[in-house]
Amino acid sequence: MKRNLLLIGFVVSLSVNLAVAFTVAYHWWTRSETRLEPRRFIPEDLEKRLTERQLQEIEEMRRSTLARAQELRVALHERREALMEELRGAEPDQEKIDEILGDINRMQLELEKEVIRNLLRMKEVLPPQQRERVLDMMRERLRAPKEWRRPKLPVPDRLEGR
Repeated sequence: MKRNLLLIGFVVSLSVNLAVAFTVAYHWWTRSETRLEPRRFIPEDLEKRLTERQLQEIEEMRRSTLARAQELRVALHERREALMEELRGAEPDQEKIDEILGDINRMQLELEKEVIRNLLRMKEVLPPQQRERVLDMMRERLRAPKEWRRPKLPVPDRLEGR
C-alpha cells in the first residue's frame, strides 16, 4: 500500500513537472519566434505601392540604420553597466558618474540622430503622399504610452475666480 502511494505520488509529480517544463518551453519558443520577425519598417499597404527600386533603397537604409543602432545599443549597455558598477562601489566618484552619464547622453543623442538621418534619406526616395504616411506611422511609434502622459490636474477653486 505504501509503495503504491509513493508510486502514485511520483507519477503525479513527474506529470506536473513535465507539464510546467513544456509550457515554459512553448512560451519561450513562441516568443523567440516573434522576436525574429523584423518589425515592419513601412506600412504594408504603402509597401505594395512602392517600386522595386524604392523597396531596395528603403531596405538598404533599414539595414544600415539597424546595424548602427545595434552598435549604439551595445555601447549604451556597456556604459550603463559601468555606471551601475560605480554606483555599487563603497564610495562612488561623482566625477566618474557625471562622465559616464555624459557618454550615455551622447550615445542616446547619436541614436536619435541616426533615426532622423534615415527619415531624411527616406524622404528623398518616397513621393510626398507616401512620405506623409511613413511620417504618420513614425509619429505613432514615437508617441508616449498613455500611462506616461501627465494627467490633467483639476484647478483649485480659489484659482478659478482670478
